[in-house]
Amino acid sequence: PDRHLKQALAHVGDKGRVIHIAHSQGALLTQLASKQLSPFEMERMEVICFGGAAALQQSPKLNYYAINDPLLLVVPPAAKALQSGFPNEKENFVFLTPRVGDPIRDHNLLGPTYATALAWEGQRFKRKYQTLIRRTARPLIVLFLALAQQADWQVILWKHPVLVLLIACSIPPLIMLLVLFYKVFEIIVQWMRPEAAPALLQMASLPAHQNIIP
Repeated sequence: PDRHLKQALAHVGDKGRVIHIAHSQGALLTQLASKQLSPFEMERMEVICFGGAAALQQSPKLNYYAINDPLLLVVPPAAKALQSGFPNEKENFVFLTPRVGDPIRDHNLLGPTYATALAWEGQRFKRKYQTLIRRTARPLIVLFLALAQQADWQVILWKHPVLVLLIACSIPPLIMLLVLFYKVFEIIVQWMRPEAAPALLQMASLPAHQNIIP
């Protein structure tokens, strides 16, 4: 595992960051592998664990547990944090309300409980590491490619060449307009509430011992 992490870190370079997701036994393997990494390497990794067999103590990290996850029985720090509700300086826990009620199914990474948290992290990743232009343009490109696979473009170009040209020319200005609106909205929000920040971006940095997220 440590070789895989070192390869990922080398791939992104010194200024890059690796988002490492681990589940169940994978969290224990990640903990063992992290002992072979330098502090500088660990600082360039963001570790997110779901129902881990070990509670990661490296930073930045986040440990998700369903409150009925069976592995809480073998991870004393997580069980203690859930029972006491007091923050711990080393671990950062988020406890989730089970979506199913079955400990085995709620422990599944792609089950309803952890899949919801995984979706949160996906949205946070997009907002933190992807530009607004990329987030806006990608769905349009995917839609265009999907339509392109189903359409007979020779017929469309022959019958409606002007329409195709107008659509192609309108996409870049539309993206720039959306970016402009977003920046203006962001400035207005910061001006009205300068202390406010998107809650989703803060999620990974907030100690969550006292919260059970439904």
